[in-house]
Amino acid sequence: MDLLDPQLVIKGGSMQELSKTELLDIIGGATLSATLISALVRGAELSFETGQCLGGAIRRLMEGKYCRI
Repeated sequence: MDLLDPQLVIKGGSMQELSKTELLDIIGGATLSATLISALVRGAELSFETGQCLGGAIRRLMEGKYCRI
């Protein structure tokens, strides 16, 4: 018996297997949480900042205004 099996549930203190119809009736986990929204915002900010850096680097290369190493 695998404790991580999604078809097993604890009912009345003992572990029992759920039928397919019972599994389909389970509702939950589909809401937006503050953590998820925060992660999405941080991902968007990272994409924006990466675009700014890349755009600035391309502009400096095109204008010849970069420091040679």
